[in-house]
Formats: sequence, C-alpha cells, structure tokens
Amino acid sequence: EAINIAAGKIRITNRRFHTSLDDLQIGYAITCDGETIDSGTIAMPAILPGTSADLKIPLNKPTLLAAGAVYHLTITYTLASQNRWANHGHVVATAQFELPWKAPARRVSTSGLSPVVACEDAHSIAIRAGNVSVDFDRVRGVIRSLAFQNTPLLSKGPSFNLWRASTDNDRGGGGNSSARLWIASHLDRLRSRVGAVKCEKIDNAYRVSVSTRFAPPVHYRRWLDVDLAYTFLGTGDILIDASVTPHGDLPPQLPRIGLMMSLPGTFDQVQWLGRGPGESYPDTKQSQLVGHYRASVDQLFTNYIFPQENGLRSDCDYVAITNLRGLGLLATGSPALHFSASRYTPQDLEAARHPHELKRRDDVTLILDAAHTGIGTASCGPGVFDKYQLKPVPMTFSMRLRPFTLDAGSASAIARQSVQK
Repeated sequence: EAINIAAGKIRITNRRFHTSLDDLQIGYAITCDGETIDSGTIAMPAILPGTSADLKIPLNKPTLLAAGAVYHLTITYTLASQNRWANHGHVVATAQFELPWKAPARRVSTSGLSPVVACEDAHSIAIRAGNVSVDFDRVRGVIRSLAFQNTPLLSKGPSFNLWRASTDNDRGGGGNSSARLWIASHLDRLRSRVGAVKCEKIDNAYRVSVSTRFAPPVHYRRWLDVDLAYTFLGTGDILIDASVTPHGDLPPQLPRIGLMMSLPGTFDQVQWLGRGPGESYPDTKQSQLVGHYRASVDQLFTNYIFPQENGLRSDCDYVAITNLRGLGLLATGSPALHFSASRYTPQDLEAARHPHELKRRDDVTLILDAAHTGIGTASCGPGVFDKYQLKPVPMTFSMRLRPFTLDAGSASAIARQSVQK
C-alpha cells in the first residue's frame, strides 16, 4: 500500500503464515502513458509472516513532464531464484499506483479554424468541419454517418445503450437473478422516442441537442430520459454531453450506461491506455494493470462456452480503433471509459446458446461505457457487491470522438489535447 507515493514510500505486508518474503525480488517501473521511462530492482527486506515493512522506491521524476500525460509506478514481485514450482523471475504479485505528476494538457483552440458548416432540412443536417463530414438524422436524433478524408468511419450510431448480454453470474441466483429482472423489465428491447431536436451555431462550432425517451415497447411505468448534446468543432472533434434520468420501477441495478456504434469491418486494429491486456470489469479489474496496449478486434473477444458479455477493457483514458492504414476514430471520456469492440452485438450474444450459433458480422460493434455494473459470482455464490452496482439514479457523462490518422500524430498525443469549444 502507498504511504507517501509522491516520495516513493510504500508498505509491504507479508500475508503468508509460515515463511518470510526473502525468496522474492522487487522490480519497479515508472511509466508515462503506459510506456516505461525508468525501471530497476530492489532487494526484498526481511519481512516475517504477518508483519509489514516500509520501503522507498527511487523515483526519478522527469525534469519536463509530458503535457496531459499520466504517470504510474508499478511494483512487481518475482521469484529471486528457481524453485520446485516455478522458474526464476516468475511473477508472484503486482501493485500499481498513479503518481501525482501532472502537466497541463496542450490546449487546442478552435478560434483560428474555419467555422463548421451546417446545412439543415426537415429530416437531416449535413455538417462539415475540414475533412470531416457528418450526416445527422434529426428524425431519429442520431448520427447517420461519419466520414474522414472521404473514408466512412461509422455505419451506425452512436446511440444510447444500457444493455449487455447476460453472463452466467447474471443468470445465477434463481428467480431474483439480474438477468430475469432485466428481461422482465424489457431492458433488452427498449424503444426510443425523440422529443426535441435543437440546432444552434456557437462561435465557430455547431451544436445539436436531442431529448429522447427510452422505454419498453409497452410502457410498464419505467423509462429513461436521455439528453444528448453533440458539439461539432473545426478540429473534427465531436463532443457528446449526456444527461440520463431514470424513472419508474426499474431494477435495482442496470447493466451499463454509454454509447454503442458500428464501424466498417476493416477498422479492426485497437489500441488503448487503460487496464489490460485481458478483459476487466469494475469488480474484476485488479489483475489488469494500466498500460498502453494493442490488439485486433478478434483478440479482444473471449469465447465463453456459453456466449455472454465479454471483452470489456476498463478505466481507459482513451481507445483508438483504426484500419491497417492507421486511419480511424479515437474516443476519450469523463469519467474514464470502459470499452468493448466485437464482431457481435450484445443482442447476438444474448440470443446464442453455443459458440457455433454466433454469426460473425461484417461490421465492428464499438461500445463506450461511462459506467458498467460488476460481474459478481451469483452462479455459485453472492451477487455483485453493492459498491459495484450501477444504480438507476441520474447521471451525466461526456465523451469525445475524434477522426484521426496516425500519420498526423500518435493516438496518445491527440488524446491528451484539451479541446476548447
């Protein structure tokens, strides 16, 4: 645990019953946006069973901090020598702490850019900002298409989403299981009704505000009012501010809250700064360390014997999904994002009972969550602990979508920009 992380002071507790920790070696690494900038090893102090000792890690703080970057200290405990059950260097435990090293993000102003051009009619809004073009469906209140450098990036969405395919644990617990409550409340088939669409020019930007009610096909005294404001900037950024207000007799916990969209299937290269490399959820994430990771969409998929929700990566500062040319879409969020990218929709996973029943889609489904309920252990034990449950209470979140190409800079550098409206 951290005692004074700014000074590199940590406390190590030996939870063994009979042996000291002198068979282990301590390794440390300092990372900037997931990339190692310093590392070393330290001898393990003598710590008897059930006792603790304080230790100081040498922190060599850079003279010049990267603008907007996040720094972490990662501690790794490995075997100091080979033994009967593992080789020298085998990782026994890890710990990670965010360092209080901050430099302001580089601000990008839209004041000097060409104004966003918008052409409206009764059914749609055509928006253009530099080499980014958007077709907004004002009847359904969603972006119909998004193109960058004349390359289509979105085939559908983004749209509000709260459904996840039920897991084995969601289905556990008998008659009061989360899955039964969600399906009985028809959360798997909510319908939307657009109430109002407001368009306005704001300096060099353009904003579309949409008020939508999401409810089951038959009302059943439960619904969610969702207000989404899309701000289109001359940089090509799309800023999405959301306000969600639940009403009525909704279940005590919701599956997730965020946005879902589809990209053409060629956009299958993913990189992110967040927990990884494996999947993680609010209550199952301690095994995954914050870092900069890369994977294909197919590699993000976890092929459970019974198809279900899978592949989430949590606590992400950003996620970027591109084609092989390095052109694609970058997303950031406040609060930090949880994301999944898959060849299957949540509805596909919910309908299948065996892996061979899954039909691979041509498009990639990208889900960006502002909040996600935990996994729990209800298939064989207790459900989701209260602090990991997503309660049906009012909440707000913001997301930023940015078409980009790696030719113009790294995803990390673009994500760290502070864009002014």
